[in-house]
Amino acid sequence: MARYERTAHVSVSPDDVFDYLSDSRNLPACAFPVRVDDRERRIEWSLAGATDARGAIAVAEEAIGALLTLELHTGVLEDERVAKGLERALAHLARALEELGSARR
Repeated sequence: MARYERTAHVSVSPDDVFDYLSDSRNLPACAFPVRVDDRERRIEWSLAGATDARGAIAVAEEAIGALLTLELHTGVLEDERVAKGLERALAHLARALEELGSARR
């Protein structure tokens, strides 16, 4: 099983980040189960099937803003395309959260 982990810093409060991420209206339309852990500020998901993928995004407090940690575990061998896709997804999410933070200021 391949494991990927990427992080990104955003200049938005951890509470605002987690509130945004844990709101199902802000998640992509998906047909897989999502588990939200408010205490740990963590959202987990899984996809049964050919790849047996599962993942999580965690929000941690930093001195200024929040640190997002995106994890992905897949049943396939490591693949640079998966790693690059994860990086693009996290960068897109970080930009969206920065825009959210700017709108709230």
